[in-house]
Parts: sequence; structure tokens; C-alpha cells
Amino acid sequence: MAGQSKPMAVRIRNTAVMVMLFSYVFLCVNMLWSTLAILRCVLPRKLYANVSKRLVKWFLILFVWAYERNAGYRTVLTGDLDGLRRESAMIIANHPGQDWAPLYSFALSNDMLGHVLPIVKKSLQWIPGFGWAMYLAGVIFLSRKFKQDKMYIETMMKCLREDDVPFHIWLFAEGHRFTKKGYEAGVQFAKSRGIVPYKHVLVPRTKGFTVLRRSLDCKYIFDVTIAYSGMKPTVSDILLPDGSSRERGPHVHVKKVLLADVPNSDTGMDAFLKDLYRKKDKLLAHFHAHGRFPHGNGKGKMKVLRNVNFQDCIPAIATYGCIASLWVAVGICLIT
Repeated sequence: MAGQSKPMAVRIRNTAVMVMLFSYVFLCVNMLWSTLAILRCVLPRKLYANVSKRLVKWFLILFVWAYERNAGYRTVLTGDLDGLRRESAMIIANHPGQDWAPLYSFALSNDMLGHVLPIVKKSLQWIPGFGWAMYLAGVIFLSRKFKQDKMYIETMMKCLREDDVPFHIWLFAEGHRFTKKGYEAGVQFAKSRGIVPYKHVLVPRTKGFTVLRRSLDCKYIFDVTIAYSGMKPTVSDILLPDGSSRERGPHVHVKKVLLADVPNSDTGMDAFLKDLYRKKDKLLAHFHAHGRFPHGNGKGKMKVLRNVNFQDCIPAIATYGCIASLWVAVGICLIT
């Protein structure tokens, strides 16, 4: 009986958490996009860029709290950990699953949570509420039509330079999450191109990277490799764990690469990116063999991030409470 009551308690708790999260997303994402839409019309662009990043940070911090609150959850950072705070960079990450969780935690630890700019497929832009908020927050949408995307990326990078705000651009160069089907297709593709197949990542795509490399105005690329222990990189495992207190969570290995050291030719950038993923492959092989990424003895540092607590979320709750009150007041004025 006792063995049955614990899973039942976990299910009840998880159901309550999901109801709270969906309610939060429904209410706050609509407040976010509608508020950003008005601010974008009335504020100078540079001021809007700074204000919107702060609102996005306060929106996202509750997501971080939602998964970091769970018993045993921890995010482990290894590698080049000095000088990361408020540093603009293109983050090139492998894509084993729902990797927004460790990347949000990484961004928050460096005071960059509101400044993340994922590169995603353009169809997400049309999701009511959520997609509109992403668009107004500056997320980069690609149609996978190279000429069209090239002009769009160059325009977005020009705006970032003019706005003079720090950024983390997320590039998942593999194009898809790592799955068995995707891996098998990747092996066949690699063999057809004379490339030795990778074991733990997919073959990276280079066209988007070449455009970003030539348009970026930052000092570093962060080569980020992500792996997980005690959990799977799925929404259910991230947000709704089984209730055990074992150590679980993502491991994030960071290597800083000077952008100036990246070749500027198409063939040079292609070789650089494939070699970068070859190194990720070796890091992941080490992780699967030892349960951790290499660190110490000249191989970088290691630290466990402090989890977000509810007190950290109070400014976000207060801000969106005020915004909600303003929208309620506007609604009352319109109907009376």
C-alpha cells in the first residue's frame, strides 16, 4: 500500500505542476507578446531592445525554477568557465533532446537569460501567442531557403550591432534532435560524402554557420556539449520526474573559441565545424564511459550551478502582476 501511495502522490504533484505551468504560459505569454507589441510601437528601438530582454528574462525564470526545484536536479558546468558573464557569443551545441533546459540554466548563471536568441524553424513563428512573443523577443526564424535566410540573418545581425545589447545565439548545427532514425540517416549521409560517421552526434550543416560567422560582431564562439545523467532529455523527465532524490540533470561542457580563429572561407568553415563536432563526439564518448566530462589537470574547471529558488522569482511575479493589473484596468475602461 505504501509503495502505491508514493507513485500516486507523485502523479498528483506532477498534475498540479503541469496545470500551474500551462496556466502560467497561457496568461503570461499573452501578456508578454501584447505588452511587447505596444512597447515596440512607442519606444526607440535601442530602448525597446533593453526593456524587452528584461521582460523575457522574468518570463523565463519561472520555467527555470519549474525544473530546477525538483529533488536531486543539478546542472554541472565544466571547461572554460572564466569570463563568461554578460559575454556575447554564438553557442554551437549538440542536440540530444529538449536542450533548452541546460542552456537556460547556463544563460541565467551568466546573467544572459533574457538575451538568448535561439535559431528555430519559421513555422514556430505562427503559433498563436507563443510564436508572436518569440518574434517580438528577437528569436531568429529560418525558412531553410538559403538566399532568403542569408538576407534575414544579415539584417538581424546588423540590428544586434546597432542595439548594442549582449546576446547568446543558439545554433544547433545538426538541424534535428539526436534520434535513432536521424542517426542512421546521418551515418548513410556521412558515408556518401566520404566522412567518417560520428557516434554520438549528427553531421553538422554548415550553410547557416557560414552566414553567421561573417555577420557576427562578438569575440567568442562557445562550443557547448550537452549530456544527461539520471534522466532523459524529454519534457516529461525534465518537468515531471519520478519523485526520487537521486542526483540527476544535465552536464554542460564549454570551450571558448575566438571568432577570429575561425577560417573565413566556405571550405575552411566547413572543415572547422565538422572538426568541432568530431571533438564533441570524443567528449560524449568520454562522458558515456565515465559519467562526466573531463576537467582538472589543465582540462578546465568544474562547478555545480545553484538552483533557482522561489525567492528568485518574486521580481518576475511582481512585474507580471503589475502588467496584469494594467491590462485589467484597460479592459475595464474599454467596456465601461
